[in-house]
Amino acid sequence: MVENDMRQAVVHWLEAQGMEVFHECVVTHGICDIVGVRFAPRTGRRIPPLVWSVAVELKLARIGEVIAQARGNMYGVCASFAAMPADRCRRMTRNSTLAFVGAGIGLLSVDVAAGTVKSCISPVAVNDGREQQHAPRWWRWHKRNEKKQAATDCGTPTQEQRNEQPWRTN
Repeated sequence: MVENDMRQAVVHWLEAQGMEVFHECVVTHGICDIVGVRFAPRTGRRIPPLVWSVAVELKLARIGEVIAQARGNMYGVCASFAAMPADRCRRMTRNSTLAFVGAGIGLLSVDVAAGTVKSCISPVAVNDGREQQHAPRWWRWHKRNEKKQAATDCGTPTQEQRNEQPWRTN
């Protein structure tokens, strides 16, 4: 298995949350494997505000490395996750789990064979405006994708969808 095997399942999970997905994106820390964004409805000609942005780092092992990468992404998005194979998540020690919680990083368990993603640990979600610095770039990417997929209408998310944090594990 390679990291890329997990990518499609994570992309589907983010799209199910109403997000548009980009691969290998620049976030404040560096290049992030996957970024999901959701914009408010556009009114007028201005770029609409970014409602939610989520960064996901894919890793097969090396917990310390993925936490460091995901922590760096926290300063440019609303929530930051690490995605790891399901069997690796099941074997994770208590100290490893506490390292994710202490860093405020969410953990996604990816079952590649089934194509499913499960949120094991909820991230600390912050929507304080600092992620807006990336809105113009992501909006350009959104418009580029919109042109490519002109025949597909995703629909506008409702206010409830914009406010919810679907990865909560309560």
